[in-house]
Amino acid sequence: MNFKKKNGYVGIDISIALIIIMIAIPTIVGIIYNISKSKNDTVKKTEATSIAINIIETVKGYGVAGLSNDITYDDQISDDLLDRFNSIYNNAATKSDDNKSIILEKNDVTYEINFEVTDYASTEEGIGIEAASNVVKLIKVKVTYKQGKDLKDVEIQTAIN
Repeated sequence: MNFKKKNGYVGIDISIALIIIMIAIPTIVGIIYNISKSKNDTVKKTEATSIAINIIETVKGYGVAGLSNDITYDDQISDDLLDRFNSIYNNAATKSDDNKSIILEKNDVTYEINFEVTDYASTEEGIGIEAASNVVKLIKVKVTYKQGKDLKDVEIQTAIN
C-alpha cells in the first residue's frame, strides 16, 4: 500500500485562494454599491416625476377658462398647490425664499418645484395662430433635486384645451 503523506495546504494553494478572494470581494462590493446607487437614483427620479404629474393634474383641474396667461408662483394656483402638497406630504412643502418656487422635503431629499402656464398662441410655436388664443394652454413643470454632488431635473410639459 502506498499512502501519500498529507501535511496540509501548500503555500501556493493559500496564495491562489487569497488572490481569488482579493478579486471577488471588491467586485461584489462594487456591484452592490452600483445597484444601491441606481435604486436611489430611480427612487428620486420617480418621486420627482410623481410630483410633476401631480402639479400638472392639479393645474389641469382649473381648465383653460380658469387659467390666466403667464401664471407663475405668485398666483392663487401656486398657493392652492402648496396647500395640496402640504395635505399630501404632511406639511413638508414651503415657499422658497424668493417666492418663485415650492420646496418639498421628502425622505431627506429636497425637491424644488417650478411651473409655468402660458397661452399656446404666445409661444414661438403658436405665433400667428389666433384661433389658439385662450383655447390651448401649455403647462411646464420642472422639479430639481440633488443627486450626490449634481443637480438633476425632471421636466414635463403638456397642453390642455
